[in-house]
Amino acid sequence: MLLNFRLVATGLAALAGCAQALNMANFTTDEVGCGTPGLSLEERKHSEEVLAQGNNTTKRQEAQKHRIPVHITVLAKDNTVNGGNIKDSQIRQVLDDFNRFYSYGFYLDVSVDKIHRYTRPDLFHPNSGMFTGKSDDIKRQYHRGDGDYASLNIIFLFRLEDWYKNETTTQWGPNGDTWTSWSSSSGGTMGSSSIPGAELWKYSNAEDIEKTDGLVVSSAIIPNVAYPGYKGSLALFAHEVGHWLGLKHTDYSSIEEAWGRTACDPVNDGIDDTPTHILDAKVRETMLSCPSRGQVNTCQHLDSRPDPIYNLMISTHFGCEMDGLTDGQKQRTLEVFEKFRKPYKGQMQQKGRWVQPQGQQSQGQQPQEEEEPQEAEPQEEEKPQEKKPQENEPQGNEPQEKEPEDQQPQDGQGDWRQKEVARLQSESKKRWDDFRREQDKYRQQLQQTDQQNGKNCFNQVEQDYKQREKSLKESMWEKYNQLQAERNEMWEWLEQYWQQPQYSQWADEEWERREKDYAGRQKEYEQEERGYWQNLDQDTQEGQEWCKEEQRKANDQSQQDFRKWAEEYVKYLQDNDSRAQQYIDSL
Repeated sequence: MLLNFRLVATGLAALAGCAQALNMANFTTDEVGCGTPGLSLEERKHSEEVLAQGNNTTKRQEAQKHRIPVHITVLAKDNTVNGGNIKDSQIRQVLDDFNRFYSYGFYLDVSVDKIHRYTRPDLFHPNSGMFTGKSDDIKRQYHRGDGDYASLNIIFLFRLEDWYKNETTTQWGPNGDTWTSWSSSSGGTMGSSSIPGAELWKYSNAEDIEKTDGLVVSSAIIPNVAYPGYKGSLALFAHEVGHWLGLKHTDYSSIEEAWGRTACDPVNDGIDDTPTHILDAKVRETMLSCPSRGQVNTCQHLDSRPDPIYNLMISTHFGCEMDGLTDGQKQRTLEVFEKFRKPYKGQMQQKGRWVQPQGQQSQGQQPQEEEEPQEAEPQEEEKPQEKKPQENEPQGNEPQEKEPEDQQPQDGQGDWRQKEVARLQSESKKRWDDFRREQDKYRQQLQQTDQQNGKNCFNQVEQDYKQREKSLKESMWEKYNQLQAERNEMWEWLEQYWQQPQYSQWADEEWERREKDYAGRQKEYEQEERGYWQNLDQDTQEGQEWCKEEQRKANDQSQQDFRKWAEEYVKYLQDNDSRAQQYIDSL
């Protein structure tokens, strides 16, 4: 925008449940419409079943990124940039922004085809400039890369269903003074995408579906195309590619309350690490000010995590800086590409471009039954063996047959008894000495284990602190740099007006207003950063206290275990001594 310098509406598209374009009532708001049609319930279930099958997707190295061949078409209203005939460098700007979000596993290959340009004023309304045709029709008409469901067709339109108003008013004062005011607004749908179907090669109309596959986006997503100073919305392209790779909106809901309002859906987009949330009227109003992360939680009765209001795949974009994708979303895009898109061409070639009717399977495609787990064969029950005496158990514990009196030693009987008593006492002393050594050893072992566990806990807290500290510094550094870049960009843009006397006063006033805005945002960032640091310090302190408490509990448990072990050991020794004494008394 020229003055507001905030993207009012960018037109992010939906994955499901929003197949129609916005009506004019939507255009009066500061929120974005929905341009991507959804899958049917049957198609969604089939896609979920395919994704639920064995997952062999692994983390991909840089050299293993998925290559996406790109075919680009530009459909302009006239041959000017403002008329939609955007430059190659501007298209490159859009594709480069793709890398911000998808460099983990994909890259776009533009070398396979040149950019095709056409001037088509007949496609756009003569007054509003909006696209008057059907997206599927032009995607089918300008489709290239036949037979490859893994290639991406991108069509840049002059406008889709997005509109922009940028008005300038000059007024004269009684003293001959003049002042100029600007106002701007925008809204509508700026992009739409096709949705990948699971095992498309099995459908009879697969070729027709493949020909309507791709993206349709407005050229106004590029900065300064709608009008000079308009920020644009490069993230919209990455958002639409997310749909092309199988992602739903994070606030997607298949549930409606009795009065027709969208309700919290615990499934949402079907990805675990995107919190359950909705975009109700209150949230939309809050989003106009781009609130700090963590301040919105619409479905806290289902999910205590804050709403991902800046996730790339949220359905409505208010010009705020967007985050990337979660790990779960990244994993989903890899799975969809590898299971839905990549196999299509090979499967179609095997079938000679003939597609098996839905519900039937061709030879060689029968599902393989899983082998049942083999149960272990029953083993013959072993006969109980006679109990052998314990190694350290005194022999006197076993029943002894008394020798007949005529066979017992008559001479030196007292010496034999004394030797037997001495032997038993020696064995008892040895067992007690062993106990004391084992006691000290076990006590030291428990202490060392508790100390090591406590050390590991504190080390983990420290490691978490360092990781979050690094992430926080990088995040805030990026914010401050982005703010400075915007400030520099605005300065460069206003320089052209300072050089014109009739606009210099306005440029001064505009710069002063911008400076106040930048200062306010700088202050907000600083306040936000202080809050992050306070939370980090508090979490770290709580983590340390938790470690201390866990260490105390572990020490108490170790003492209980030690006492129990010692009591059982002493009882065993006392029982042995008691049996030995009974044997001595019987002599």
